[in-house]
Amino acid sequence: MGLALQEHTAVTLAYRKEKLFRIKRRNEERFQPLLAEGRLRAAFNAEVLAIEPGAVQLRVGGKEERLANDHVFVFAGGEPPFPLLKAMGLRFGR
Repeated sequence: MGLALQEHTAVTLAYRKEKLFRIKRRNEERFQPLLAEGRLRAAFNAEVLAIEPGAVQLRVGGKEERLANDHVFVFAGGEPPFPLLKAMGLRFGR
């Protein structure tokens, strides 16, 4: 959410469920105003189809869309699926 507060940024949260699950109250209180102000876009029921140089392909509510991007952050729970992410061509570290 911090990136959504920066000028000249467009932030999209692609989330696989229909709403945020187990979000802490203080985060919810920060999240809703960012949505309302258009600083953050939430794509619920989203499936990541591909991560390409400069773009991400999503399926949101059954419709495919391509988002131009500079960076992708993956938050995949407590144990990141490193083999899957590496197979997709992602690199880790510097």
